[in-house]
Amino acid sequence: MRRPLRGQAALVAASLLSLTCGTGLRTPDERPGAATSKAARVDKAAPPISPSAPTERRLIVSMSAETARALAASAISLYAFKAVGAEDAAGVPLVWFQSRTYSLTTTLSWAALYRAYTATRTLLPSARVDASASYDIDPGQVLYVQEPTGTGVVLLGGPANAISIQNDTSTPFTCGLAQRLGETAAPIASFPLHGKSRQVFYPMETVLLVVAASRLRPGDPATTSPGPGVLVELGQESTRRLAFEINEGWSWGSEPWATAVSAGADILPLLVVRSP
Repeated sequence: MRRPLRGQAALVAASLLSLTCGTGLRTPDERPGAATSKAARVDKAAPPISPSAPTERRLIVSMSAETARALAASAISLYAFKAVGAEDAAGVPLVWFQSRTYSLTTTLSWAALYRAYTATRTLLPSARVDASASYDIDPGQVLYVQEPTGTGVVLLGGPANAISIQNDTSTPFTCGLAQRLGETAAPIASFPLHGKSRQVFYPMETVLLVVAASRLRPGDPATTSPGPGVLVELGQESTRRLAFEINEGWSWGSEPWATAVSAGADILPLLVVRSP
C-alpha cells in the first residue's frame, strides 16, 4: 500500500546573497503496486527518518569596486538559472534568482533540496509561473496529483536518480522542479503535465549566471540570454570561483567547468537537457 510522507523544512545559511533550500524528512515505503484508494494514500503515514545532510553548493563571484558601483548605478541585475534533465522537450527555463545587491565578493549558496510543483496556468514561452501547489521531494519519489487544484501526495517510486510528477486526474497543469529561496519555492523550469501522464526530471548541478539590465523576475520564462553569461558545471565540487568586470565580462581561469554564453544566445538547450 502506498503511504504518504511527512516532511519538515531544513534551512541552509549562506553569506551575502543566499539561495537557501529546504526539504522534508522522508520515510522508507513499499513501491507502488496494486491500485490504492485516495483515502489510504492520504491518511496513513509512516514515522519519518532523518536523511543525510545534502552538500551545500556555492558560486563565489568577485568584482572590482568600480564594477560594483557601475552595476548598481545602472540597476543591472545578477540572474541565475538552473539546468534540469527531462524526458520532455517542451520545457521552458525560468529565472531562478535575481539580485541587484553587489559587493567585492558575492556568494550564491544553496543545497540540493527540491520541491515538485504544479500550477494551473497554461504553459507559454511568455507566461510567468507562480507555483500554486508545491511539495518537498527527493530523488526516487513521485508527486501523485490527485485533485483538479493540482494538490496530491508524495510517495516513494520512480527512478532512483529522478523526481517524478504523475497526474492522476484529467486536468492539465504546468509542472516542474523548484528550489527554496528562504521560505518560498523558486521554480527553475516549467513543463506541460497532461491528464493521466507523468513527467520525469533529473536534478543537475549546472547554473547559468547572467548580468543584464532586464525586467525579468524570478519565475519568468527565458529562452535567450538577457545579457553576458557563464554556464557553470559544479559536478561533485561544492564551490566554484569566478570574476566579473564591467568591460571585460566573465572570467574563470579558462577552466573546463565553465563556458561563456553571449547576450542573446539560445539558452534552452543549455538549461533543459534531454535525458534518455
